[in-house]
Amino acid sequence: MHTYGDYLGLHRGYGAPGSDHWGDAKVHSSLAHANGHDRTWIEAFHSSGWGGTCEETYDWLSAFLRRGATLYDPHAVYYSTVGGWWEWAPPSTCWRQPYWPSYPVFATAVARLCSVLTTGTHVADVLLVSPTTTAQAHVTLAGPLPDAERVNRVFRELNGVNSWLSERRGILERANIDHDALDEDTLVRAAVRREWIRVPEHSYPLTTPVGLRVGGETFSTVVLPAVSALQVDAAERLVEFADAGGRVVCVERAPELFLGGDPDVGERFAAAVADGRIAVVATAEDVPAAVHRGPVQVDADAPVLVRRHRNAHVLALTAHDEHTGTEAPILDLHGSWLESGFTWQGYNDALRATGYRFRPPGDRVARVRVTGIERPRAQSWSPGTGRRTELEVTAAGEGWEFAVPFDDGAVALVVLGPELPGADAEPLGPVTETIPLDGPWRALPESTLDNQWGDLAAADRPGTLPIEVWRLEHAPSPASPTSERGESRVPPATEAGWGAVIAGFGPFAQVRGPWGDGSPPGWRAAEWSLSRGIRDDPLHAETLGPKGHVPEEFLDWRHVGAGERVAVRTHLPLPDRPGLRLAVAPVLLAACASTASRCRSTGRGTCRSARCPRAARWPWRSS
Repeated sequence: MHTYGDYLGLHRGYGAPGSDHWGDAKVHSSLAHANGHDRTWIEAFHSSGWGGTCEETYDWLSAFLRRGATLYDPHAVYYSTVGGWWEWAPPSTCWRQPYWPSYPVFATAVARLCSVLTTGTHVADVLLVSPTTTAQAHVTLAGPLPDAERVNRVFRELNGVNSWLSERRGILERANIDHDALDEDTLVRAAVRREWIRVPEHSYPLTTPVGLRVGGETFSTVVLPAVSALQVDAAERLVEFADAGGRVVCVERAPELFLGGDPDVGERFAAAVADGRIAVVATAEDVPAAVHRGPVQVDADAPVLVRRHRNAHVLALTAHDEHTGTEAPILDLHGSWLESGFTWQGYNDALRATGYRFRPPGDRVARVRVTGIERPRAQSWSPGTGRRTELEVTAAGEGWEFAVPFDDGAVALVVLGPELPGADAEPLGPVTETIPLDGPWRALPESTLDNQWGDLAAADRPGTLPIEVWRLEHAPSPASPTSERGESRVPPATEAGWGAVIAGFGPFAQVRGPWGDGSPPGWRAAEWSLSRGIRDDPLHAETLGPKGHVPEEFLDWRHVGAGERVAVRTHLPLPDRPGLRLAVAPVLLAACASTASRCRSTGRGTCRSARCPRAARWPWRSS
């Protein structure tokens, strides 16, 4: 934690609060729910690379939809990539992608989900207090104090981390307990109330446990995540809630510092803790058992979001968890990406080296149990096709159970209610036969790279580009022995010496260092491309892409300490004529040496030059 302002207070008035996919949809959807806004915005998935498929993107998006996002803004559509030389935090999810002909299926499914998931009211049992006051009270110019770090840790244990690159499901979500994360000002504006429901066995309405009303939602439990400081008005509302029979749970500790207003409120809060009206649990793992559930409970073996519309309920089940979907976290960051020493270069290197692992839902089926409602009809509404399939509902104790197949991708949408439109699709029956498809298989790749706009290659190459192979296996040919025709023998693929190379990139010099006192280290190859520069140049990391720029400096030691030295040597083929000068940049060059003589360099700024000896091939070294 580096800074902590009043984030929720700042964003409260936004018509569609949200963030990109490194943020948390739960925080922003909570703001929307509490303040009467229909949409929660999510911009995604910048900097995930060019290789993501529609199926994978749909899976990534499902983690944000289940936390309340309802307005998807794809990143990005480039006006031009200038022959493939320009990009900004790719990908560009548009006509440049091979999946573009199928993109309407993906876009329509997302549109249907976002539409349905804005209908009605979010159903959640827990209001998780965002610990703004504690954090503000314990963050100094020198950094966070222990209370700030503690409250930050516990909040994340309960809330989870929604960031695409470092996702971790929270304790509440893993226990099938949904929540909203709201600040103390919103808590102050909440109303303590009882709701009335009609239970099937009774002809008269029954009261539910006391609830805390915020916007259109009613919470049965309020959780304080290791909060040590609390505004007096918020503390007073919590005491009122507890006195009425509501559930207040403090995790690890109860607040002791009460700021502003009536000082007696702090004493009343402490008394409620002492006599058990306000509970204190030892760890975040103890919270699910301490939560009072609402009148309608949904439990499933897959993550689920619940909304209520009149007498119907909508369930969005996602096959994105520990079993299927993209394995999380993609990067193992400790804390947030801001606190983990994150660098763009490290992020890019990790994605190149390890990437991510996607596990399709396949034939996965979610098992769902619902209590607190009369026997419903249940239908699976396909986001991909728009068709409705009736699901079989069976009695199970005091509730109802049914199975939901993920036969339409990462999200299964279920509608429960006494009156639903007619089904227009039949469920798939049981598997009757499995036919093995023996290999090996042969495939014929076909290019879909349409260069009519000059986006993927030079503009003078219109039409569909041929498939190109840039990644090769390479081995140097030994000087001997030779073949019968006098050619150098190509070593067999089974011999050592073969390595992966990129076309156009190769060793143009040898370098060593940096080093200080003592003997210099050994020489190693320095590779680059004369047209593209350093492969995966770190200089492009902070600009999120090359932007058509190839730096002139092809040597990069990255970290050189004060007083340390580096050295480079190479061969330059020169024409056999006098008067040539060698110009070298940058200014680190001090002297040049050839096999014939040592020449002094002159010049200031970013370039130095030296007179070259007359030679056809000049071994050159600098340090």
